[in-house]
Amino acid sequence: MDKRIAEKFFYEKRVYKILRYIAYGFISFGIFSYIFLWSGVEIGTPFLVVGIVIFWLVRSKTVSGKDYLFQAESVINEEIINLQNELSIKEKQNGSVITSKQFVVSPDFCVKKAAKNTLVSNCAQTVVMYCNDKINRFHILATTFDFVGGTKEETDISGSLSKLQLIRKEIKHTQFGFTQKQLSINLVHEDKQFVFVFTDDYPTNKFIDDYFTNRRL
Repeated sequence: MDKRIAEKFFYEKRVYKILRYIAYGFISFGIFSYIFLWSGVEIGTPFLVVGIVIFWLVRSKTVSGKDYLFQAESVINEEIINLQNELSIKEKQNGSVITSKQFVVSPDFCVKKAAKNTLVSNCAQTVVMYCNDKINRFHILATTFDFVGGTKEETDISGSLSKLQLIRKEIKHTQFGFTQKQLSINLVHEDKQFVFVFTDDYPTNKFIDDYFTNRRL
């Protein structure tokens, strides 16, 4: 995704915000005049026309949450497929796999409301995690995107499952009246620490319980 799109979405100029509210006000007054005022058509039409023109101008200069979400999800979905294919090539033994594709929603990143009442950020992460207790092996492929910076960071770690330490933590972020719950996975392997974000759902928690909390190697 072009980083200019993310920059426009997260760092919208203050003048455009003001103009958007002005447009809403003009359009609302125009509609009100049509319905409730005597000679409302003559009074309300100029306000309605000016409001629509201002609103169109603002939309042409900014990026909506729907557009950002569509383009960001296209990048994320393509990457998760690439990671799954790469992992299937590298790991021939059958094991369990969980995947995650998440906007990293936290106070450390820019967070805004997008379409479908979804909280999004400038940072997104795709993760594919493979575990096989029979051969005592794990393999994790991950990609972290910074849409505003226009960069991505790839992670590839693997080794003995018994030497991998995992700490999970539920994180919550509330903004614009919406709360986003995610699962923060802190992994320690060979004195190196990695942090990944997963969906806080039943399959993910069961995977962690089976391979880490209740592990018997």
